[in-house]
Amino acid sequence: MMKKHRLLWLIAALLCCLTLASCGEEVEVPEGLQLCRADDALGYTMYAPEGWTVCNVGSVSAAHVSAYNKTSISLTEGRIEDVPVTDDGTATGVRDLIAYFDAQLFPYPIEIVTHGNTDLSLGNATEAASFLYTFPYDGHDYKCLQVLAVYDERLYIFTYTSFDEPYQNSDTTYYAQYYDSAKLAMDNLKFSEKSSAESKPAYEKDADGYALVSDMTTNGFALYMPDGWTCDIREGIVQVRCADGASVNLSEATGTGYGAREYFILRIKDLDALASDIVLMIDGEEVLYTADTDLTASEYKPFVTATDFADASQAAVCEYTYTFGGVTYRTRQYIIVDNEFIRKVGYVFTYTAPASVFEAHEDEVATMIEKVRFS
Repeated sequence: MMKKHRLLWLIAALLCCLTLASCGEEVEVPEGLQLCRADDALGYTMYAPEGWTVCNVGSVSAAHVSAYNKTSISLTEGRIEDVPVTDDGTATGVRDLIAYFDAQLFPYPIEIVTHGNTDLSLGNATEAASFLYTFPYDGHDYKCLQVLAVYDERLYIFTYTSFDEPYQNSDTTYYAQYYDSAKLAMDNLKFSEKSSAESKPAYEKDADGYALVSDMTTNGFALYMPDGWTCDIREGIVQVRCADGASVNLSEATGTGYGAREYFILRIKDLDALASDIVLMIDGEEVLYTADTDLTASEYKPFVTATDFADASQAAVCEYTYTFGGVTYRTRQYIIVDNEFIRKVGYVFTYTAPASVFEAHEDEVATMIEKVRFS
């Protein structure tokens, strides 16, 4: 049975437009398009519609219309070993892209419009299957076209996402308005043999040498990482890591209806089921947490304190240690509230490191916090 993965591809359709950079040699650009990425190490040349904002990060290539219109396209490579091989006696060896799609776990409820269409191609891919579905997210209705394609025994996932809502009070939708542009990018994708060189993301760096790994347009915040750290995106969380095990995560809060204290209490209770030796930092003192600890009691209230965080309107912080897999980790976690237009948006910033190296990165993390900006 194929192992199910909560893949990056749906999240990437909404959140992957993270840096304004691309790499590769000069190529001839088709009319109506611009170069998105030409990278021999990734094995493809991708174009984006002219006028869209190119936003590549790591192995994800993407572009979106504008800061106010999140219509986007993206391309990422999947795990070909997770695609089952059809074995019905007539099509042995053919990859079953439909079964692969069906096995995915989506973070949002989706409604399938078309399923497993083989009429659409993806550039010069050898085989492809497309899926059209709708889903609600953050007060909007979206329509998403996903094309799964195979080239040279490699799996690629192309995603076109737009609002399934009227375009500027017209009879057409945003999805229909930009479909031809997205289709032009699809048709002109050029897959090739991969080179042996390693693909390295080209991040935009500021004057201090910190690299921009998330912009305010798509994630609602700007996040910079120190030199020597690496960036990863898992299930919509932007995470940067150091080789010694230190990491910083920043994402929009998924829970609603909780205050900062309630959120932290839930966090500690969840952690108690996975880790051991949880120690809370309260007024500079270490207090051992047990299952019967009443975190709402007055003596534990200083565990959560108000603080400043970059340009956010409100923030609260707590700190604790725990042991997992024989290693003791120290965590400093912030709940942040920022006003976005007429609504308040919550974010979670978490710095975690093995206790032995936590202090070594505090200055870097403090600089990261200073550089965070919310939309």
